[in-house]
Amino acid sequence: SGVGSNSDSFYEYLLKSYVLFQDHDSYRMFEEAYSAIDSTTRQGDWFADVDMHGGKPRRQHFENLQAFWPGLQVLSGDLELASRSLNAFWTIWSDWGALPEEYDYARRRLVATRTGLRYPLRPELIEATYFMHRATQDDSWLWAASRVFEALEEVAEGAR
Repeated sequence: SGVGSNSDSFYEYLLKSYVLFQDHDSYRMFEEAYSAIDSTTRQGDWFADVDMHGGKPRRQHFENLQAFWPGLQVLSGDLELASRSLNAFWTIWSDWGALPEEYDYARRRLVATRTGLRYPLRPELIEATYFMHRATQDDSWLWAASRVFEALEEVAEGAR
């Protein structure tokens, strides 16, 4: 269990259902899940996968799909933790020029996957960065987002 693939949409839709439709049941479920994630999967600025029966850490990998989480932290008002996680995720982008599918944050290395460093144009990091900028009005988040667009333009120009 964790906040990456196979569960990311669940958490995202719980909070966004509340924001969009005032669904209080969804918000209660989100609050319970958020608390459990914070107490069992958070390792500093990162989120491990844990055994769903006992909470024992299983993998200390960042997955590209986890990049949505700081956005939910912002929406739930947890700006300090959101900033820390978002900065950690941007560090990976800065080091590799994209978010790899998997990154072992304990060993600070890429995890071999079928796709390698291919960047599948996922919006999670940009969306979380947008939420952070909107909440803080800190223009450094706009600068970070501009790095993605610059990288996309470089790749598009190289493909011509």
